[in-house]
Amino acid sequence: MHVDIGDVGEDVFQKWCSSVGLNAHKAQRDRYGWDYYVEMAVSRTTGSAYDLHKGNGAFKVQVKSTKSRSTSVQVELSNLLALATDPLPTFYLLLQFDSALENEPYSAYLVCLDNRWVEKILRRVREVTIQDADAKLNRKKISVSFGKCDLISPVNAHGFMAKILELVDGDFSAFSKQKQGYLSEVGFEDGAAEIRIQLETKEQQEQFILGTLGYREPISVASFQAWEKRFGIRDLLPTIDSTQGTIELIVGDQRAVRIMLAGQGMEPLFFNMQLYISPIPSAGQYLPFRLRGRYFDVLIDPAKKNIKVTPEIEPDEMYSIQEFHSAVCFLNHMSTSGDKVELAVEHGNDFLPMVSLNCMSIEKIFTWEEEALTRLCAILKASSTDPNIKITHRWLHQNRERIKESAMLVGGGVVLRSEGAGFSKFLDFSVVKCVFAMALAFPDQCLVLFFSADGEFRLEEKEYFYSNNVQLDRAALGPRSDTWYKMIVDSQRDVYEDLGGDVLIIDNLPSWNSPV
Repeated sequence: MHVDIGDVGEDVFQKWCSSVGLNAHKAQRDRYGWDYYVEMAVSRTTGSAYDLHKGNGAFKVQVKSTKSRSTSVQVELSNLLALATDPLPTFYLLLQFDSALENEPYSAYLVCLDNRWVEKILRRVREVTIQDADAKLNRKKISVSFGKCDLISPVNAHGFMAKILELVDGDFSAFSKQKQGYLSEVGFEDGAAEIRIQLETKEQQEQFILGTLGYREPISVASFQAWEKRFGIRDLLPTIDSTQGTIELIVGDQRAVRIMLAGQGMEPLFFNMQLYISPIPSAGQYLPFRLRGRYFDVLIDPAKKNIKVTPEIEPDEMYSIQEFHSAVCFLNHMSTSGDKVELAVEHGNDFLPMVSLNCMSIEKIFTWEEEALTRLCAILKASSTDPNIKITHRWLHQNRERIKESAMLVGGGVVLRSEGAGFSKFLDFSVVKCVFAMALAFPDQCLVLFFSADGEFRLEEKEYFYSNNVQLDRAALGPRSDTWYKMIVDSQRDVYEDLGGDVLIIDNLPSWNSPV
């Protein structure tokens, strides 16, 4: 009597499923590599609210039965591909019998088509189909081996159930989700495309090198091809094949570095910048590099000994006053001094010399900016105010006269002359004190400066106060608010009124003559 070992194995499998509550549905035709679709009821008796929405577990199994001692089977690539790409967990079950007359196998193995197998199967399919687009996958085979780690123990229904749960880590839904994610990513680790460009002219080559340094300008190319690829194997035909086009390289921020600039006649200056190094030498073995910061850009080509410094100051960008001042001083020094500037990069606790920057012509000279910022820094220093207050280039331009006036008062180098009807109470040449306020309204803050001047009242054609002795009494920094400004001015007014004597409080800024 002939007994089919395959039928014996399937009978064992169905008996196992029934005995542990698994619902096994046999495939009517084995066209897609699986024999059984199996459902497993999920327990919702744990009392957890998160168990209520869980669906039943499900998986697919291909049952292999044998009387051989061999622990490997040959499987069609088409079937393996179908199971590898199935969103459900998929398994190969190997049952070994001593004879077809025995009802139970003496050993059993279960292999899960996990990430390792998915990668192996998809890679092989990619190799076969690229070599021959008409290849019949059902005529190609892969050996599925079963090892000690795949053994089911004990060899019964409960051992089978335990092995299934072990391989899916107890969660069919999470396993399926992870598998689908891996299917969409595997093989693309080194990119999903291969691109080839042809540069014919020297200008095109230089443009490309600049592109690798983060300059986002269109690059002219003689030709451009792109192939999709997976597992490092590109398609036979390019998806893009063009001539005489343009490309744009987008390079993300590179290594953050801190640099020091020092030279004759200038204080050392420090800036945080991004360092870009091109992977392509412009000539010989030297690699061009670039330092990109908020205030300026430095492009250095060691092979050609070319250095280009480009201002990057924007009208409405917020800048720290102190750093803004340092930047324009450096740019003007580079453009007008004729002296070299040494550039060093921070390394550990020291700065390593990197390159010498020669004096060069820069497209813009920041003359009035340097004057205004120097005055502004002097005001902040004299008033013990934070030098890192932020301003914009546009604000600096709009307020430079106000800054000049405030700096002159802080420096005391003015002859103050103020006219007013309130002077009538003073006699000619009376010695009086004049007090007043000056405000600098920054974009986000307000600095109020209170001045006093000891001088004389003069009675000539008009009544006026005269002084060449102006001093800063107090500085107050607060929000840019009319309420706050009024409060701080009223507070200081009370201080001056408490002095008594001949004190003249002027609400508006007095006029003055040229600096003495």
